Amino acid sequence: MKKNLEKIENEIYHYVYGVKISGDVSGISGDVSGISGDVSGISGDVSGISGNVSGIIGNVDLCEITDEERKNGVDINDLIK
Repeated sequence: MKKNLEKIENEIYHYVYGVKISGDVSGISGDVSGISGDVSGISGDVSGISGNVSGIIGNVDLCEITDEERKNGVDINDLIK
């Protein structure tokens, strides 16, 4: 596993009928049930990853997470440079 993601300070959001919507999840794939926060800067397979991803950018696939590591679970903080 490689630390290949970056943490930045930002928040991306928009309003739909007066409701604040954060994050664009169109670029992620995999089981996202364990992650939370603004995922607009993340791409790749996020299966097995948990934690708050607000302000995290990068391609998870470049972190070279093994199937065994995904099976055991990966804390998003372990992927940040």
